[in-house]
Amino acid sequence: MEWPKPESNMIPEGHYLFRLREEPEMETFAFTDKKGKERQGTKMTFFAVGTNDAGEFDVRESLFVWDKRYADLCVALNVDHGKDIRVTGEMFQADIIHEPDKKDLTKVWPRIINIVPHIAGMEFPEAAGDDDIPF
Repeated sequence: MEWPKPESNMIPEGHYLFRLREEPEMETFAFTDKKGKERQGTKMTFFAVGTNDAGEFDVRESLFVWDKRYADLCVALNVDHGKDIRVTGEMFQADIIHEPDKKDLTKVWPRIINIVPHIAGMEFPEAAGDDDIPF
């Protein structure tokens, strides 16, 4: 009996060029701080496509606004705070690592780290045009 190759939809570790597929979602939530005080927080979730020599992969990442990675993403996307902006289609570079779940060591999550602005020369592959259709 032949065993099929393992299938994984997790983005492989490595350096990628990312393009935002749609506008990020902002979510406000309530939490209790270490001193027992009720607070409000904000979490941003973004949806992107990452590409490198390993291929093209969809990613979803959630960042709290106090996370350094959120600040790095704002710099990479040249976000002008306090203004209504649109970032769909914007690009940045970053690394993917696989981070073990702190509560369940059988689970691993892809994490985006080392977020930097897009550097010219690393280009996103163009999507196939109508001319590439053989019929």
